[in-house]
Amino acid sequence: MKFSDIDTTRRSNSNSFKLCLLALMVLQNSSIVLIVRYTRDSKNAADLYVVNHLILICEALKFFLSCALEYNVTNGQLYKSFKTNICDAPQDALKIIIPSLLYFVQNTLFYVALSNLSAILFQVTYQMKLLVTAVVSVIMLERKYSSKQWICLTTLGLGVAAVVLGVAEEEPLEESDKPEQSLFTGLAAVACACLCSAFAGVYFEKVLKKPASSDDEKSKALPVSLWMRNIQMAFFSVCIAYISKFGNYGINEVDSSKPFCHGFNIWVWAVVVLQAGGGLLIAAIIKYADNVLKGLATGVSVVTSTACSMILFGTPLTLPQFLIGAIVIFGSVFFFSNDIPSISHLGKGKAKRVGTLIFFVIMSVIALLHTSNFFSREEFLNSILRASPYALSVCLSDKMTHPVAKREIQERHFGLYPPVSSVRIMKDVVLEGINRTALGHLNTSVEAERIRTVPSRERCVRSPVPRKLHYVWVGGELPEKYVSNIEAMAKMNVGWEVFLWADHYSLSLEKQLANMTAKFQFRNVTNLLEQDAFINGDLYLREDNLAGKSGYLRLEAVYLEGGIYQDTDAHAVRPFDSVDDLFSWPFLSVDPFTYKNLYNCVFGFEQNSPFLHFAITLARENCLKFNTCGVMSGVGSSFVTAAMYIYDDPDIILIDQNFMIRQSPVTEAHITYHTMDGTWLEDYKKAQELKQKGEGEI
Repeated sequence: MKFSDIDTTRRSNSNSFKLCLLALMVLQNSSIVLIVRYTRDSKNAADLYVVNHLILICEALKFFLSCALEYNVTNGQLYKSFKTNICDAPQDALKIIIPSLLYFVQNTLFYVALSNLSAILFQVTYQMKLLVTAVVSVIMLERKYSSKQWICLTTLGLGVAAVVLGVAEEEPLEESDKPEQSLFTGLAAVACACLCSAFAGVYFEKVLKKPASSDDEKSKALPVSLWMRNIQMAFFSVCIAYISKFGNYGINEVDSSKPFCHGFNIWVWAVVVLQAGGGLLIAAIIKYADNVLKGLATGVSVVTSTACSMILFGTPLTLPQFLIGAIVIFGSVFFFSNDIPSISHLGKGKAKRVGTLIFFVIMSVIALLHTSNFFSREEFLNSILRASPYALSVCLSDKMTHPVAKREIQERHFGLYPPVSSVRIMKDVVLEGINRTALGHLNTSVEAERIRTVPSRERCVRSPVPRKLHYVWVGGELPEKYVSNIEAMAKMNVGWEVFLWADHYSLSLEKQLANMTAKFQFRNVTNLLEQDAFINGDLYLREDNLAGKSGYLRLEAVYLEGGIYQDTDAHAVRPFDSVDDLFSWPFLSVDPFTYKNLYNCVFGFEQNSPFLHFAITLARENCLKFNTCGVMSGVGSSFVTAAMYIYDDPDIILIDQNFMIRQSPVTEAHITYHTMDGTWLEDYKKAQELKQKGEGEI
């Protein structure tokens, strides 16, 4: 075998070992993010463990693990190793105080930054540590990077930012609970944290890769072992945490009253093991690879942990933005570690690599423009839908019977209902409770802006909903199956008044209603329009979308009479009165993914509701519109949701939040089940075809 072959084999083995370490780091980072979220997702703060106790135990465990590994590599000469590397060389051991102290300062700055910035803004701005680490590596280690690698580091940060921004931000705290915030303080803390992280990591890497001393007598000495350096790091970290009273910064003072190891269960201990093992793994990566590759692995772990969080915890995502960010991250990692030949020497296969590089750079620019609101969300989604065949794989409900409705949902709701959500755990769908049922009032758009500063509980005005049930039908004859639905609901809700609002009164409809055993009241929309009894009659008349006509009519019906509106294709499961106190407030369902679009397949309000009057006003100003599926959206919807109080109850499901994308099991928690038949869509499309041919008017 030639010496060149031996050298190539060694490099191959070395690269494989580095790749294995980086893969383990991705797995460790992703796992710990998910488990920490699970352990902190407790409704009762008194049952939560103290973060500082966890950190102290992690450092102690890392200390003992490092001792065990050092004992193994020195063949039982642990005491001798301590004497040689600590007692006989105290100055060398004291070098590790610097990164230990810097990491402690960095953790403290985390709390300062998160106290002054939103979680999303913090994670996005913190990605500049990738570039800072590379710059510090160039200065301290004299490492050189090509222009291509600098571009990859930049686009990696953009990709991580896109993934983070694709996650829906958590509901903000009440105004009374928010601490005083300073944008300058938060950004300054992030900048200092990036510097501390970069300098500590690169300094530790330099210490790991150099001998214990540069003196002539010890120049031939081997570097201090990786595990001894970890022993020193863990020891100083424990000492610093103890001196600072376990690093109690940014943590509520109530935590200090909890006993040690309070709230620890099997999952918390799993976090301890992962955290301690992760510390050793990071040290190994720094020694055998470098800090920049560690940053690349961290970027990949952001993608995997975010995707797993969506599947396991139902975290809402803006799917196109997430996919773009993932493409940019993986592309950056790939091209950072692989050379690109010059264009003049490209073959067909190599040309694809250059094309891919150009593609992910362009996509990163698109993601940056989108996150900067350079163009609207609708335009962005439409461009992705046109380019992505994956949009055709949306998993639809087996109970959604109408083919046109399925096609409309595929075309219009891909951004709201990402197909990945179809693989979410079933129990999360059932236990998620009511479909983000929102309660509240609004009067004017001015009040909508002002009311953002009012705590959500105070926004909710107690105004009981009358025991009246409304159905609306426009365009054609009422199908027999819907008549059965109306009658079943009327029989189940004994003592309720039932109203049917229709745009015509035919002989067949009269016959259908005569056969119903339940009592009902009929409202002829044509007569009411002639009497000028509608406040939104002009909107109803000018709307050529049947779903829009039905939408305005249902708002009008509930405004005039008060009560609950429900779609004709909704099936009764149990009486409305079986839910205690639900109808003491008006309610309306909002989109659980964006919290902007409004669903009106079932809602309830008091008579002459100022909320409905405001919604009609927004519609008249073209700020609130109905699409062909009857979903209310537009600029005005954000004003509406701004004044709402989110109501969640695991024992109540008014509308399953996934009813548009797949079949969900009907449980005892359900009140009604909406099947989204979409019968009006066929009539609407026929009317549009006639209008285009000039054969009729709508």
